Amino acid sequence: MRYSGWGVVALAVTLVLFGFSDADLAIQAQFFDPATNSWLLARDEPVARLVFYTVPKLLIALSGIACLAALVLSRRISRAAHRTGNDLIPPCRNRRRRASR
Repeated sequence: MRYSGWGVVALAVTLVLFGFSDADLAIQAQFFDPATNSWLLARDEPVARLVFYTVPKLLIALSGIACLAALVLSRRISRAAHRTGNDLIPPCRNRRRRASR
């Protein structure tokens, strides 16, 4: 599999954007009403809580579990293939060239 560095670039851009700028505060200010000193979406509203809190939290947890499972399974598969000599993708073997006569 060919490695693509786009994930690393996206992570670096995100860290720089939100770590060294006030972009997150500007986005957050759109959802806050300073006149009433409260958020536009009530904390107790069930639909807003589901959409903005519960579902994203669940998706992050599931993606973390999926990444850990992929890591564990990839190591088990590679160890099993190495132990039994059965590779899922057969290695390229150098073919012996016939000596020209």
